[in-house]
Amino acid sequence: RAGGYVVLDYGAELAGGVRLLSFKGSKKVRLRLGESVSEACSEITGGTATNDHAVRDGVFCLPDFSDQSYFNSGFRFLRIDCLEGELGLKSAVAEYTHFAGEQLGSFECDRPLLNEIFTTAARTVMLNLQNGYIWDGIKRDRLVWIGDIHPEMLAATHVFGRLENIERALDFVREGTPLPKWMNDFPTYSMWWLLILKDYYMLTGAREFVLESVNYVIELSEQINKLITHDGELKLDFIFLDWPTHDKPDEAPGVHALALLAMQAAISLCADFGVENVAAAQAEEKLKRYAVRAEKSKQAIAMQLLAGYNSAVDKLLEGGSAGMSTFMSYYILRAVHNSGYGKQALSMLEEYYGGMLSLGATSFWEDFDICWLNNAAPITRLPEDGEVDVHASFGAYCYVGFRHSLCHGWSSGPVPYLFRLILGFEPLEAGCKTVRIKPDLCGLKYVNAKIPVPGGLIEVKAREGKKTEIKAPTGIKVITD
Repeated sequence: RAGGYVVLDYGAELAGGVRLLSFKGSKKVRLRLGESVSEACSEITGGTATNDHAVRDGVFCLPDFSDQSYFNSGFRFLRIDCLEGELGLKSAVAEYTHFAGEQLGSFECDRPLLNEIFTTAARTVMLNLQNGYIWDGIKRDRLVWIGDIHPEMLAATHVFGRLENIERALDFVREGTPLPKWMNDFPTYSMWWLLILKDYYMLTGAREFVLESVNYVIELSEQINKLITHDGELKLDFIFLDWPTHDKPDEAPGVHALALLAMQAAISLCADFGVENVAAAQAEEKLKRYAVRAEKSKQAIAMQLLAGYNSAVDKLLEGGSAGMSTFMSYYILRAVHNSGYGKQALSMLEEYYGGMLSLGATSFWEDFDICWLNNAAPITRLPEDGEVDVHASFGAYCYVGFRHSLCHGWSSGPVPYLFRLILGFEPLEAGCKTVRIKPDLCGLKYVNAKIPVPGGLIEVKAREGKKTEIKAPTGIKVITD
């Protein structure tokens, strides 16, 4: 009746909307989607809940004997308020919009938590394969933010293989960004595009697709090279690594490392097509001259280590996963692992992503810090007295409170980490014609995995203290040392 309401839990984060079948209608009903119970019970006015990017809160007429569909967003919960008269529902069905491709890649080990982290990360990136592209988030940031999709591309390609969604996204931003513009207006996003293109090519061997971008790669390299002084300082009007690092002293060293990695990717990519990228080679040489060192930010330190700089690896280990960000988690874990601390990296992964799972997450979030766990209520119910509402209370910059996305593709970094570092999988030749597989189990008793490559699946069974069993499609050369 008027004044009454119900909150429905669909059990997991979903993309799409809801379909209500009524037998007794109401002239006025309010519907609210939420990624948490508290968001579904929130008010748009005077708070942080929004209808930004996707409408999730509205008042509607629901007639007698009707079958109506509402919304297209990301959600797990639906609150239905009867505002006038009485409302009788036959059913409230979730209209689930999702990628229909078959999941090919898999990872399974003796730790249930790690298996759940892999499954959730894979599902997170799957949910963001929407409308033929790859998005950042299914509630907010339903866009191709190309600087964000390097971990998304790695996760999606390790799970599904070659994807038109990735190729459309890469082409979409290139075609929409005639030089000297920067992709998404961020200079660093154009650098990330170079890394994405190169790594996608190595995984898929999509030669004809990548060939269309080679001239753009050369011209973009020339544009970046002109912004590097003879001494190697990178002069950008706007620098950005990730939000937790933004406007902090370590951001510039992190971006400097990103630029070096991007130039190395551009050199490697062009060389495979028989083209010498002179500008990228000059840029690489100059960038290596510049003495720059990150001191505190785990994100920036990780990028420096990955770029070959002698940076403060001890800082990455301080506090375990404290100070990590979801977007940069893969790079932090990879840098820790590559520095000889594989067990610590795996522990950081379980602590960080396991923390989100402990709060009821069924997809991974736009951002997270383990300090948020202190006295926090799970997202599956309203907080009790003295508990912290984790969704309403945290977030920063453009994702404060309920605007914070609880299904963000860039948080799928556990997938490439588990394949690349634990399984030790590395493409050595474009299209995975030659790959290295050298597992580093870091205390795990076993790992069973399948990796999609052109021509089929590589199947790996690794056992502690035993020789790794590997089956690869014909034409794939596997190196194990």
